[in-house]
Amino acid sequence: MVGHPPARLEANELIRSTTRERNSIPVDNPVLQTRTVEVNSNRESGLSRAERRFQRLRMAQQARLEAEIQLNNRLEEESRMTQEFNSMQLKLEQLLISKATMVIYPGAAV
Repeated sequence: MVGHPPARLEANELIRSTTRERNSIPVDNPVLQTRTVEVNSNRESGLSRAERRFQRLRMAQQARLEAEIQLNNRLEEESRMTQEFNSMQLKLEQLLISKATMVIYPGAAV
């Protein structure tokens, strides 16, 4: 502590601890975890920068294709449900119209 005031020592320790915390932040995002693992494995595999970029492009294209497939499946399901709803609504309207046009005779059981 010779020559350094206590406040300066505390500031230096705070900077060191903040740096340690920042460097040890766990990645909660699975996409970032995958990306980090992918980058590390590419470095170890000896791929060139162009090969790594191409590999990332292919992975992005594959992810986009999978997302489009999921979207199309969801849209098809919604379309089927809409058609079912419309047919049920039409049947209900026809039933209500037929009930409304029935002639109720006096003395008939309702």
